[in-house]
Amino acid sequence: MKYICSLIGLLWLCTPFQILASNPTFTWHQTQVEIPLGESLEPYLLIPYATLSAPYDDPNIYYERNGVNFTYQSIIQTRYAKTYRLDYRVYSPKYKIQSVQTITFKVVDSIPPTVTKIPTLEVPVFTKEVDYLRGLLYEDNYSSKEKIKITVDSNAVNLNQIGIYRIRYVLSDEFGNETVINSTVQVKDYYAPSITQTKPLKIEPNTPWEPNDYFLIKDNYDAYPVVHVNDQTVDYTKEGSYTITISALDMSGNGNVLSIELEIKDETPPEIALKTSELTLNQYQVFDLKSIILKVSDNYSIVFIEDVLIETDLDLDRVGAYEALYTLKDQSGHQTIQKVSIYVVNKTEPKLEFKSLIIEKGIPYNLYEGLVYDSSLTVRVFDSNIQMEKGFYQVVYVVIDPYGNHATYIREVEVMGDESTLNPRIMLIGFIGVLGIGYGIWFLKKRRP
Repeated sequence: MKYICSLIGLLWLCTPFQILASNPTFTWHQTQVEIPLGESLEPYLLIPYATLSAPYDDPNIYYERNGVNFTYQSIIQTRYAKTYRLDYRVYSPKYKIQSVQTITFKVVDSIPPTVTKIPTLEVPVFTKEVDYLRGLLYEDNYSSKEKIKITVDSNAVNLNQIGIYRIRYVLSDEFGNETVINSTVQVKDYYAPSITQTKPLKIEPNTPWEPNDYFLIKDNYDAYPVVHVNDQTVDYTKEGSYTITISALDMSGNGNVLSIELEIKDETPPEIALKTSELTLNQYQVFDLKSIILKVSDNYSIVFIEDVLIETDLDLDRVGAYEALYTLKDQSGHQTIQKVSIYVVNKTEPKLEFKSLIIEKGIPYNLYEGLVYDSSLTVRVFDSNIQMEKGFYQVVYVVIDPYGNHATYIREVEVMGDESTLNPRIMLIGFIGVLGIGYGIWFLKKRRP
C-alpha cells in the first residue's frame, strides 16, 4: 500500500499542467510593407498576418483585406511613390474573436538617377567660386530634377595653383538612391595683370612716390609681376598735371598698360607747435596767450609767430571754462587751427577778521558778534570749548567762498565773572576741548586742495 501511494504521487507530479489565459488575443506581424515602384500589389497584400496568443490555436482563421472600415485596395497605386493605409480584419471561428489592424504600404523607388553628360571644366586660376554643375546632365526614373540632390566633392581642387584636379559627383534622388561619377577641372592662367588706381595720384613738389601707394597691381597667378613707370615728361619741381603710363608684365607674358594723370600741387598746411593744449589760469591773472606758441612752420611759405590769429572768449575776471582757437594760414590759403582749453580758477583763501570776544558769565552771547567778512562768504562755528566759568577759551570758525576754497580761524573768548577758583573738572574738560580744536584745525588744513 505504501508503494502504491508513492507511485500515485509521482504520477501526479509528472503530469503537465497548462494555465490558460482567460481570453485569446491576436498579435499582428509585418504591419509595414514596402512595395517597389511599379510592382504588382497582389503578392504584397499577403505579407501582413496575425497569430493567436499562446497556447491558443485555430487553423481556420481567415482575413478580410478589402473594405474594412471603408478602406479599399483600389486606392493603392504602385506607379506613385506614396504611403497608403489599408485596414485588415482577422477572424477566429473557433474562439469567436476578431481583430482589426491598420497596415501601412509604402511604395518606394529603388532606382538611382542616371547621368547623361559628364562635364570637363576649365576655370581661371584664383577663381573664387566654380559652378561645378555647369554642363552636368542627368535624369531619374521617378524624381524630378528639382528633387535630386547633388553633392560635389571638390576638396582636391586648388584654385590658387595651375593643374588638373579630380572631382566627384554624388546624385541622390528623394528616396536616397545614389549615383557616383568622377570628372576633372583644369585651373589655367590666361589673364594679364590688373592695374587698379586706389586713390588720385597727387603729390607735393619734389616728393618721391611709389606705384604701390596709388595702384593695386596683381596677377591671377604671378605674385610679383614686373612694374614699370614711364614719367620722362614730368618736372617734379613744378606744380602741374602730367600724363604718365604704368605697365605690368607677368611671368606668362601677359601684360597690361594704364595711362594716368599725375598732379603736382602744394596742399600741406602750416604747422603750429604749442607748449600745451590746456591752460589753468588764476582769476585776474595777466597772461599773454601767444606765450604758449613754441614755433610755426610751413613747407613753402615763410610764416612767423606774429601771423597766428587767436580767437577766444576768455574773461579773466570770471571763473569758468573757455576756449582759444589758434589759426595760421600760408600763402596758398591752407590753414591750421588748434584749440586750447582754458580754465580760470580762484584759489584765494577766504578772509575773516575779528577781535577777541569778551562775554559776561551767565549772560547770553553771540559767537558771530564782531566778525568782519565779505557777504559772498559762508561762516560757521566749527567748534568751541567755552564754559560759563571765568577764563579764556577758543572758538574755531570755518569760512567757505563760492569757489569751494575754505579756511579756519581761531578766536579767543574771555568769560568775565567772579574770581572763584575754577573747578578742576571744568579745567580738564576745557583742556580736552582745546586738544579737539587743534586736531580739527589740522584735519581741515590737510583737506584743503
